[in-house]
Amino acid sequence: MPELDANYREPDFLLFWRKFNRLYNIMHHRDEMKNPIEGFYFDNQIGIIKVIAYEPADKKKPLAAVTDGAEHGDYQFGILEIIAARDKQEALMDSMFLDLDAKIKDFFEYVRTAPDGK
Repeated sequence: MPELDANYREPDFLLFWRKFNRLYNIMHHRDEMKNPIEGFYFDNQIGIIKVIAYEPADKKKPLAAVTDGAEHGDYQFGILEIIAARDKQEALMDSMFLDLDAKIKDFFEYVRTAPDGK
């Protein structure tokens, strides 16, 4: 990059150009100023890219299948089947918590009784 002459770096000169630029823009102001490259942006890897605006398609959510889909009276889902499945999950979680609790108690008992634990 070429160096600027010392004349162009003087504070008085820079102040003059700032004021001149501000006054010029006030006098020649246009309300319809638009960016001529609006809709484009620069990507450091592949260059200038035009942004294409599109309307997103309506996304339909798929229906969730909780049971076999059989009709249960006036309802689509069998609430009793859902409750039974959740009870099984909670029983499995309870057994896992009890197993973890037993392992923690065994670990602390080992630390108390082991010769290195003291």
